[in-house]
Formats: sequence, C-alpha cells, structure tokens
Amino acid sequence: PEMVQVGVHLGGRPETFYGLSGLGDLLTTCYSALSRNYRLGYGLGQGQGLEAVLSNLATTVEGVNTTKAVIHVGDRTGFPMPIIRQVHHLLQGEISAFEAVSRLIERHLKPEFTGFDP
Repeated sequence: PEMVQVGVHLGGRPETFYGLSGLGDLLTTCYSALSRNYRLGYGLGQGQGLEAVLSNLATTVEGVNTTKAVIHVGDRTGFPMPIIRQVHHLLQGEISAFEAVSRLIERHLKPEFTGFDP
C-alpha cells in the first residue's frame, strides 16, 4: 500500500497500481532472481554494502536512484513513507537490513490500507 499511497499523493489513480504496470512490475522486481533490484536487495540482506553489491552487478539498479528521488519528494511534501525511508537508510549504509525490518515491525499499529474501494 505504501507505493499506492505515494502515487495517489502525487496525483495518480489507485487502480493504476494494481495492474500489470504497478503490482505486476513490483512482484517481478521483488521475486525474480533476474531482477537487478532483487539482486541488490539480496546482497544487502546478506550484509554486503551498497558499493560492493553494485560493483558485482556492474550495471545500473534503478531502485537506488528511484529511492533517492522519492525521498526528496517526501521531504518536500511532508508525506510519510516509513518503508521507503528505511530502504533509504539501508542504501545509505546507516542501518542493516535487520535493523530496517525491526524498525518497521516495531512501529505503532494502525490501518494502512485506505483510499481504494475495488
């Protein structure tokens, strides 16, 4: 839902994110071992640093620049993005993957799925 919330905040329509170009692309990049974003996340999860993983991949990983861009939008608009912020901290080498997940799990529980009525 965070991806949808950010997109809607920026003027997108919720249903766009639940089609192939949204959810389909997200699932592919998250679960395909051929995905550069997946391989980056896997390396970071194994404790490697960003530069080490990127040098092994020897290619552009779009999620790195996308995360930076979305963080700038969030900072400018004040829109909360807890998952994206933790990913950003991880990419900056400020925290480990374990710490990022721990911070998200320890957040106060609240409804997160709003704004879309299928």
